[in-house]
Amino acid sequence: MRWDPTDPLQRHARYALHAGIWGLFFALLSLPQVALLLGALSLYWGISALRGKPPKSASSSGSRPGGRRSKSRGTRATAEDVAGTDRTREGVAETPSPENKPQIPLTVTPEQAAKAKKTAAIGGIVTAGLTLALVAATFTFQSVYKDYYTCQEDALTQSSREDCKNHLPEELRPFLESRT
Repeated sequence: MRWDPTDPLQRHARYALHAGIWGLFFALLSLPQVALLLGALSLYWGISALRGKPPKSASSSGSRPGGRRSKSRGTRATAEDVAGTDRTREGVAETPSPENKPQIPLTVTPEQAAKAKKTAAIGGIVTAGLTLALVAATFTFQSVYKDYYTCQEDALTQSSREDCKNHLPEELRPFLESRT
């Protein structure tokens, strides 16, 4: 595990990344209201994750910020312990020697945590920026060509709907014809 789920700044960075990706997805699916919400949340969480101060080191005080003691610091587990598998022959319990088992650290170093937080937060900010740019372009386009959209909504017949193309410039007509 490359990130500490108990660190609120890392959670915010992960939230920013996920919200930004989903916001971009909804912006591409023409749901700008949902994309705007997710883009704004992603931007907020990404900036707060980058601006936040890292938690105090658990090694200096011996406890976590919430007053809980960290029992997993410095402990090690084998690959079988982490994966939850038992590699014994036909259910016969074997006790392998410690030198044969590969050791996997269960702790996250501060450098790994900072790198994971920074990468996720920057990714969230970038995807939030793309999402908000797409939403702004969508809202701008809809406000500039409001006559076209109003005509489309008010049209009662197919022929009157086709006449709404007169409200668009020649260059945009092929793009919007396929969508309606």
